[in-house]
Amino acid sequence: MSEFDQLISYYDDNAWKKYFSIDLAELYRSVKGLLALREELRKGLTSDTVGNLISNSETYKSILLGGFRPDAKQPFTENSLALFYKEAFGIGISDEDRTKIITRLREGDSIEEASLDINVKIEDKLIITRLQKLQAKLELIYTSLRGVVERPEPKNYNPEDPLAGVKALGEVLNAGKKLLPLYNPLSFFIMSTYSVPRFYIKEIYHELFDDKTRQVLEKYGIKIVKLLEPELTNKKLREERQIIGLKRGSVGSYIREVIIDLYDLFQKEILHRFYNNIEDELNKYIDEYINKIRESIIAAQFFNVIDAVKFRGECSEGTSYSCYYSPNIYKSKECKAIIKKYTVCYNKFTARISGGSVNLRRITRSGYIHSTSVNYTEFFACLAPLLFAGLAYIEPVSEDYREFYWMCLLGWESA
Repeated sequence: MSEFDQLISYYDDNAWKKYFSIDLAELYRSVKGLLALREELRKGLTSDTVGNLISNSETYKSILLGGFRPDAKQPFTENSLALFYKEAFGIGISDEDRTKIITRLREGDSIEEASLDINVKIEDKLIITRLQKLQAKLELIYTSLRGVVERPEPKNYNPEDPLAGVKALGEVLNAGKKLLPLYNPLSFFIMSTYSVPRFYIKEIYHELFDDKTRQVLEKYGIKIVKLLEPELTNKKLREERQIIGLKRGSVGSYIREVIIDLYDLFQKEILHRFYNNIEDELNKYIDEYINKIRESIIAAQFFNVIDAVKFRGECSEGTSYSCYYSPNIYKSKECKAIIKKYTVCYNKFTARISGGSVNLRRITRSGYIHSTSVNYTEFFACLAPLLFAGLAYIEPVSEDYREFYWMCLLGWESA
């Protein structure tokens, strides 16, 4: 067994069973429980006016006005409960109505009188939108695993507890962090097998191509398939130099999407205001692995590949970690999890494999298409450590295994 085989039990049925029934299940239970709590609060808080709600319920008064003060410039104390529910859950009083309440209070109305004709405003804030999309992917995973793993029961949070929302979101964050690749070996395995050269991965995961391992992985929807291959006539050589990875639309690819959603969640500024020790987990992960990348790639040996990627790609700092550049999705892409310290390079044009080369193209402002060919093996040997670490990926777009979109991280090579 290799070092990674000893660290990551990707070939062990019991390890995957625990992953889906405990690790991922905890995230599912927390996310679904939080969204159910929000729905209960939404129904209760839209059933009457604010004045009547706060007259009859101390819980609703805390959720809507906890930490409130009649100050137009600073209407809420720092980290107030009402501000949390407004910014994180999208439940609260609109800015316009809040101003109206403040002016009435100054004229002598009680808080109940001042809000008697005010209604609660419900908004889909970024955190809620992210969690809703996250839950949809989690539902797909457990639907795909019906008969293999039981669908977890959601957590129950007491809507009468004004701190239930704070607790629920905190438990989502705890469950999500435990699932990230920096802390969870099987999540790292998922990221490392998304798209990677066969000749590279077989030296790391010695058990990956064993029949028993394949059966275990496929049982849990972790399907490794051919993504690309060089246009060579030698069958053995063509297979050896394939790019393999997770089958798109399989459980494995959904897990990767869940991980990227979590990276995005941990970058939401609102979390850093209300929870201690919340970190930008994506950039923390990159900081952890970037030195390993430098040790794995001798930049001078691949200067032609790196130069071609820089010149043919659209490279910029502060770019999304995961954007899909297929023709239909590119126009409506949702950027998630921003890489802050390094440069992300990608291309709207597909790269094309021809013979033993990869053809990279770029269009100029004048509309002229420039193209460069680099050696197939050199191109993927250069990207291999990045692909393995999840800091690069390829997306095949043709049935002949020749055409693909790509993304990779640069900035480490000149340090």
